[in-house]
Amino acid sequence: MALVPKDPHSPELATCDLFLFPEMKYHLQVLRIQNVYGIHEESLTLLLAVPKYQFHLCFQKWHIRWTHCVKSGGELL
Repeated sequence: MALVPKDPHSPELATCDLFLFPEMKYHLQVLRIQNVYGIHEESLTLLLAVPKYQFHLCFQKWHIRWTHCVKSGGELL
């Protein structure tokens, strides 16, 4: 099996960069949070509000991208 010369933290392959972080950033940027505890609480609230099916769809898309990356020798569309 050949190794894929793609950075494992590449934005093309990082599921959080594709789905979770942009969604959380959108909601958190409009809030005026006073301290780290507030950030933790708001982030937890947002995470718990994400339906399970959205995580499932995210990982399905990630699997498709990962499979394509492996088959193409590290090149993404």
